[in-house]
Amino acid sequence: MFKSATLFQLKSSSDINAVQLDAKLQGKTFEPCGPTQEVTWGWMPPRGENNGALIEAIGGQWVMSLQVQTKKVPGHAVAALVEEKMAKHQASTGRPAGRKEKKEMTEEARIDLMPSAFAKTSTVFVWVCLDKGWLVISSASRSQCDLIASDLIASWEGLTLTPLNTAVSPASGMAQWLTTLEWPLDMAGDNECELRAVDSSKAKVRYDNHQVEIAEIRQHIEGGKLPTKLGISLHGKVSMVLSDKLTFKKITLLDVSTEISATHGGSSDAFDANVVLTTGQLIPAFEAVIAGLGGVAPTAATASTEAASPAKAESKEEAMA
Repeated sequence: MFKSATLFQLKSSSDINAVQLDAKLQGKTFEPCGPTQEVTWGWMPPRGENNGALIEAIGGQWVMSLQVQTKKVPGHAVAALVEEKMAKHQASTGRPAGRKEKKEMTEEARIDLMPSAFAKTSTVFVWVCLDKGWLVISSASRSQCDLIASDLIASWEGLTLTPLNTAVSPASGMAQWLTTLEWPLDMAGDNECELRAVDSSKAKVRYDNHQVEIAEIRQHIEGGKLPTKLGISLHGKVSMVLSDKLTFKKITLLDVSTEISATHGGSSDAFDANVVLTTGQLIPAFEAVIAGLGGVAPTAATASTEAASPAKAESKEEAMA
């Protein structure tokens, strides 16, 4: 369910409940791309059931899902059709197409081919953790997160969302852990690390399936490189890759899928069990990372996120691809 995650701080001045928010989202449900649409998105029942609830409240956690569909015409197909259009233009006018005409032909070719383009559909899960004041989005894409946050702000009166930032930057914190080999409580280094030079060279070195507590990595840090990604494990129950943008990727809940399968098999209770176990494991894992980075950074009373502007998010629809 959550293979990636981005966290926002959530505050609400209203007492809206899951049922009320569900009703507000009903007018924003997913519809597939039309013949000439490149991208479309909307809310879907997270259980995958037709006409199901758009928000599932399970164990005090709210879970939603946004479905995104994109269609992209291969560039070579567009180029081939443009060549045909240009040849016909020259044959009928006796002159080659100009720059403006070629641009118009390219757009026409893309629209002409769009109905036959293959549609790709993906799902982004959204988790509201009211107890911790978090909005967790199962994506590390800033454009996707901003779009989702903007839509919730527009639907949820009194909602404020701010990107969660820590007192110590993730890059500095990861560098300290790797240099001193002193890890925060219940945290250990995993087998992935990427470092990048802070100077104009942007030189990068990456370690995959490799021990990270080695002198070579410490030398890279001393030489001016900072970690941009670091594999970590927490409580021996969760492994993930932390980025310098404070996003999480490759989230793996150790033994959780086995436990769900063994306990529930393919029953209708599997979704509820998945939510309970996933959120129950991720809450202490995220808390451990935040604490290891000095806690949540204080924010000004007027702090806001770019996602607070629905108009800006709408202009980013193509970035959802």
